[in-house]
Amino acid sequence: MIGTGLLQIFEHVPLALVTVKITCVLYLLYLAWKIATSTPRFPDQPEKSPQSRPLTLFEAALFQWINPKVWSMQLSAISLYAPNPPSLPDILLVAGVFAVLVYPVNIWWIVLGQKLRPLLDQPQKVRMFNLLSAILLLCSLYPVLHTVS
Repeated sequence: MIGTGLLQIFEHVPLALVTVKITCVLYLLYLAWKIATSTPRFPDQPEKSPQSRPLTLFEAALFQWINPKVWSMQLSAISLYAPNPPSLPDILLVAGVFAVLVYPVNIWWIVLGQKLRPLLDQPQKVRMFNLLSAILLLCSLYPVLHTVS
C-alpha cells in the first residue's frame, strides 16, 4: 500500500509524508523512553495493575494497519531499497524480501528472548538491558530521519 498508492500521494503532498514520518519518530521516541524507564518485574513479584489479556490473532493483524513501527519500517524500506520512483516490480521485490525474512527473524527473536531471560535475573541487569534496547531503538530511527524530505 505504501509503495503503490501512498508514495504517489506523498509525492504530490510532501507535507503528508513529513507528517507520517514525524508521527512515527515521535511514537518510537515514546517507546524508547518507556523501555528505558520501565521497572523490572519478575515472575515471583505480584502484579501492580490488573493483568490485561493479549491481543487475539485477528486483533494483532488489525493493529498492524495503525502500528507506527510498521509504517516507519515500510517507509524506510521503500525509500531506501526501491529506486525513485519505484515501479510495481521494485515494490513487490522489497515487500517479498521483507515477507520472507519476517519469519526467521521473528523465530530468532523468540529464541534469543528465551535464552536471555535466565541471564536477566537481577533488576540491575534488566535495567541495563532495557537501556541498551532503548538506545538501539533510537539508532533504528536513523534511516527514517535520513530520508525525511
